[in-house]
Amino acid sequence: MNYTNPENIVEVLKNDLLNLGIDGTRDLLIIEKAIGVCSCALMELREYVNLQGFKTQEEEIYFFKVTKTYVPGEYLYYSKLFEIEIRRPVTTTRAQKKYLKKMISQAQLFLMKIPNRINIIGTGQPTSTKSVLSGQKRLTA
Repeated sequence: MNYTNPENIVEVLKNDLLNLGIDGTRDLLIIEKAIGVCSCALMELREYVNLQGFKTQEEEIYFFKVTKTYVPGEYLYYSKLFEIEIRRPVTTTRAQKKYLKKMISQAQLFLMKIPNRINIIGTGQPTSTKSVLSGQKRLTA
């Protein structure tokens, strides 16, 4: 696709994810589509950088600190969501809740190890682990 700038690629990605209606879904096909959309956006960003380059150092810094961070963040989120859902036990609700609690604990431990390195996606501003754990995206049981 021919986009005039990386911000357009990110905006198209956001719209595509919204159109998938992915919030709160456990549908593996929709999650797979989201991963595909994110992967395409990453390739488009790579192509843009390879073909266009950067005019200034400030433009390059802004791209890597702000613009680009959104796309891999979404890709990693949906990849992890897919992994969690595909491994979710197909048994009782109790077993599923136990599994999901274990996954949440693992995520919290991971985030506790790197509290000062987590960025609010798209802003480049550091945030605390607590705010990340209480963020917008939540897995539903």
